[in-house]
Amino acid sequence: GMTERHEDWRVPINAPHVLIAGASGSGKSTTGRSILARICQLDVVLILLDPKRVEYALFRRRAAEFAVEPSEVVECLLRVDAEMNKRYAEMERASVTSWQHLEKVPLPILIAVEELAEFTPMARDTDAKAVSLLLNRFARLGRGAGIFMLASVQYPEAQTVSSQLRANMGYIICHRVRTKIESDVVFGPGAASLGIDAAALPASPA
Repeated sequence: GMTERHEDWRVPINAPHVLIAGASGSGKSTTGRSILARICQLDVVLILLDPKRVEYALFRRRAAEFAVEPSEVVECLLRVDAEMNKRYAEMERASVTSWQHLEKVPLPILIAVEELAEFTPMARDTDAKAVSLLLNRFARLGRGAGIFMLASVQYPEAQTVSSQLRANMGYIICHRVRTKIESDVVFGPGAASLGIDAAALPASPA
């Protein structure tokens, strides 16, 4: 992409987890699709969670799984969770601390979530709550097992982007948001007053 100063800007390809925030029309979805287009050229297992059904449809044939309904998403993520547990068990037996040090290195898994707000701990749908718990679990534990996340959110709220989730996202991209409160939710209190390009800020601690 390009910054407001017309300088080239790229997301580091080795960023463990990426959070993209931005109001409608800010370029959030375009950024997400651009990142996915690059990732699709790599040897990865792609898991697409697209409640809108159309944002990631372009990549559906490339994906190992494409889920839209909360019940489908839960089943999908439970399979990923089982794979993560299996990898950690193999790492324990091999006395290694990284999935990349296993004798037979598994493919990395990328979970792309088009809209985090559909899956919050406060959701009435029990499946949506379960999705939220699983996504937070992958944010905390996934990296060591080669499981990564690309998550987008249109209206950042504390119940959607918790301080714990924010702290575990390795890279945060914030397009235009509606209020300073939303900016604080994405980057942490006071980030907007630093005078730094939002896209250049690393994830702040909880």
